[in-house]
Amino acid sequence: FTIEKTERSLAPEMTNAEAAAAQPRLRALAEKTVYLRRPDDYVMTDAELAIALKETPTTVVALIDRGNALLNRERHDEAIADYSKAAALAPHTYWPLADRGLAYARKGDVAAAERDFAAAEQIEPRNPFIANRRGWVAMQNNRPKEAVAAYTRAIELTPDDTAALYARAAAYRKLTDHDAALADVAKIKAIAPKDIQAYMLRANILRDMARTDDVLAEADAIAKAFPTDTYALAGAAAIRTAAGRPAEAMALYDRAIAIKPEAYLYVNRALARPVSDVVGRRADLDAALALDATGDAVKYKADLELKAGDPRAALAAVDKAAATHPDDDDILLVRSLTRMRAGQQAAGESDWAILRAKATTPFQLNNLCWEAATTGVALARALEACDAALIKLPNDAAIRDSRALTLLRMGRIDEAIVDYDRVLAMEPRETSSLWGRSIAWSKKGDRAKSDADAAAAIKIDPRVETRYAAFGMTR
Repeated sequence: FTIEKTERSLAPEMTNAEAAAAQPRLRALAEKTVYLRRPDDYVMTDAELAIALKETPTTVVALIDRGNALLNRERHDEAIADYSKAAALAPHTYWPLADRGLAYARKGDVAAAERDFAAAEQIEPRNPFIANRRGWVAMQNNRPKEAVAAYTRAIELTPDDTAALYARAAAYRKLTDHDAALADVAKIKAIAPKDIQAYMLRANILRDMARTDDVLAEADAIAKAFPTDTYALAGAAAIRTAAGRPAEAMALYDRAIAIKPEAYLYVNRALARPVSDVVGRRADLDAALALDATGDAVKYKADLELKAGDPRAALAAVDKAAATHPDDDDILLVRSLTRMRAGQQAAGESDWAILRAKATTPFQLNNLCWEAATTGVALARALEACDAALIKLPNDAAIRDSRALTLLRMGRIDEAIVDYDRVLAMEPRETSSLWGRSIAWSKKGDRAKSDADAAAAIKIDPRVETRYAAFGMTR
């Protein structure tokens, strides 16, 4: 056999002069190490966690990573076990103790959480992470004064920590210390001038203070500072809607959509329209669904068609969305409730059973409860979900408000009032509870108390009556 071989260069060969010139750069590259790392806020997928659970981690980092993945799924005891192993491997490191303390807090064992926080602080006294965790625990247990103290400590250690400033502002708002909250927002703006959320928070605080002109000025400031940012323009529009300026809000939504049509913009414009504008709302929701069948678009589309007397259109919308996004639990919940409202009880119950089996966190359970209560179906199941959530977070005002609405829908008026009283003791400006209690008092025939609660709610949020009317609930 004879083999013929030829060779050729795919690129011009380097000359001696070029090689000599390249040597300093090549040496510099050789001295550098390249690392690939995942983002700090990365969350393990279910598949990754399944693999991790089959392994036996031997390092602190691996144990903490797996513990965090378990904690994100509210698997507290398993997370605590991993953090404990990490703490045993590195007894002079504060991270495992800090994370285990958070796991205990989320489990509801505040005493154990504080023991871990104190131990971590002994290892590293100047530790902002412990202070932030203490603040979070205090807020979850409706102790805003303690939260302010904890977040203040965190801010002293890391003055540019905008997350801590946001958290302290929230605690100040709960204490109705508006000036202190505004001062924190000013600090956030100074650190991060392009942070749109700071503008939004300032507008909400000003609305708490009934400074309507300043609220509108903040909306103008957002639109001026971020003239081509569609999210910012939508935020400015939402502020104007809340201030009772729907026409001005519509103009801002139109402007944002002209820049870049996005599903959430169409949804928000639909909601800004008068309830009577069924044609306009439908057009916006259909435009949103054409861009993205997830999110709130399918929920409001189904609700609109059911109220318009067209259950077939509502079911078609949710079935299409569920087929396109079979793993989206939000869409499955919409389909469950839409099916029940449309008379397909068994099918709706089947969807609900899947969702309830997957709901383990207080947020997931409260979401099931609230969505069912606002639609007025599956009320017994909604109450069960709320009760399960309150076992995990007994002092959570949002969950208690959802439970009160569920009881109100069930006709258990006195029990609803008790729950609303508990919410308003924690959150005196909670408009949902004020308006819900006004309905409850009306049903009991106490018009004076009903009027007082209604007036207080409308003063805080002029749209609350319209929102509850959309739920089919009036005084």
